[in-house]
Amino acid sequence: MKFVLDTNIIFSGVYNLDSNAGKILLLATEGKIEIISPDHVKNELIEILEKKLRFSKNEVDEIISSLPINWIEEEIFIDEIERASRMISHKRDVPVLACALSLGADIISGDKHFQKIKTRKIKIWKLKKALDEFK
Repeated sequence: MKFVLDTNIIFSGVYNLDSNAGKILLLATEGKIEIISPDHVKNELIEILEKKLRFSKNEVDEIISSLPINWIEEEIFIDEIERASRMISHKRDVPVLACALSLGADIISGDKHFQKIKTRKIKIWKLKKALDEFK
């Protein structure tokens, strides 16, 4: 199964591999699920790691390259941006939703913005529910 992750889930997993978010990353490492995420999320993650956690550029590059995530360029999901922006109020999450809609992937997120979305094309999973499904 293919999932799009938002920045919060990825950061939580990187910060604590023993957390539920970390376990999702491990499922992808084991090939049990596929994780994709827009480049926008990668850029947010890089900013958090560099500015908030003060990791060096080399440390950040190593972390990003070791993640079991296929980073998706905006050109792939650009046609879904307008639709996604009408579906979700939190503008920072528009690329995540557009990526999921474009590629037919479900989303794992704890953000309330995502939980309000109603669409038949994709499913929004809470972290714990997704983890329970694929243990």
